[in-house]
Amino acid sequence: MKRMKEMLCDPSTFRKIDFTFGKELNVLLQQEDRLTSFLKSIKKHISLDLYKSYYPQGSQPGIMYGLSKIHKPLVDGFPKLRPILSALNTSTYKWAKFFVPLLKDLTYNDFTIKDSFEFAKNITEQDSKLFMASLDIESLFTNVPLDETISICINELFKDNAEICGISKCKMFEMLSLTTKESIILFDNCFYSQLEGVSMGSPLGPTFANVFLCHHEKQWLDDCPKHFKPVYYKRYVDDIITLFKSPEHVPLFANYLNSKHKKIKFTFETEKNGRLPFLDVNIFRENNTFVTTVYRKDTFSGVYTNFTSFLPQDYKFGLIFTLLHRCFALVSDFSKFHLEIETLKKILLKNEYSEKMIDTCISKFLNKLFVTKPRVLTVPKKELNITFPFLVSNSYLLIA
Repeated sequence: MKRMKEMLCDPSTFRKIDFTFGKELNVLLQQEDRLTSFLKSIKKHISLDLYKSYYPQGSQPGIMYGLSKIHKPLVDGFPKLRPILSALNTSTYKWAKFFVPLLKDLTYNDFTIKDSFEFAKNITEQDSKLFMASLDIESLFTNVPLDETISICINELFKDNAEICGISKCKMFEMLSLTTKESIILFDNCFYSQLEGVSMGSPLGPTFANVFLCHHEKQWLDDCPKHFKPVYYKRYVDDIITLFKSPEHVPLFANYLNSKHKKIKFTFETEKNGRLPFLDVNIFRENNTFVTTVYRKDTFSGVYTNFTSFLPQDYKFGLIFTLLHRCFALVSDFSKFHLEIETLKKILLKNEYSEKMIDTCISKFLNKLFVTKPRVLTVPKKELNITFPFLVSNSYLLIA
């Protein structure tokens, strides 16, 4: 509770709304009125379905809570907190969902990673003589500069378009500003508004973070001095993996990035004993190449859906096949894959899955991958006769 209040008392990010609990209805109604007035101003330019879909009514404040980062070092004996916002039923929730697919093309570039599976395949193709380091952006979501990111989004969207969904650039800017700046947050019977950044849990959270970084990182890397520039650079939201020619280049590159924007601070971690975890992939060297296996944090409990849970049987089979696919996609070597399968079997046995059920799933999974099934025609072949017209000379040419 104390940690969350300290976070919410930061005047650069949050502002406390001074009214007693129970009177928030007036503020929510005023917020709905502002959104309704804007919708009416563009009503003639958009479809009726769109107008009805995003008409705000019966909205509620977003609920803020803190999620403990139990995998991070303690601060004063307590874990750090990650602020999470439950934005469902807020007045701007549907508007935020409208912008997510609209801004999708701005959220990736040549440096972004789609998922762990893509990364695991990509990293094994790199030169294993290079030095590994990962960088992390501290509290990226709450430090994303709203005004700057909104301008980036609108300028990029309207680079080649005069209108989008019947909405002009000026109106779209106003709409996006209302969506991101009109949120009311409830915590411990007190109400706050977020002045800067976006919250985890908000539909636009990951989108805004990616748009902001995609816009800047290409320029930052282009301007980076060549003598410590990374040979390899890939990012997944706020986690970055890099490969350098020398370990000495890592702090130089981190300091360089920290000088590029006053709101964004980078920290780094270097490989230890030739190993480095990134996302849920453990990377290390073997036989002059990078090898990957599944990475599980020290806080991993091994608790999955218990077999005795009151759930459909298909869900339990689905869990085993999902974990098998994850192992197969993240592990680059078959001998390591065998070890991962043995580890997975021990975990599933502790969750009361039978050994017979696990072995059956493993057999089915591997057979689907490696056993080629002959094609079986279940429909009998049908004879087809085609009649061509006789065209004198042309037909003789075809016969010849």
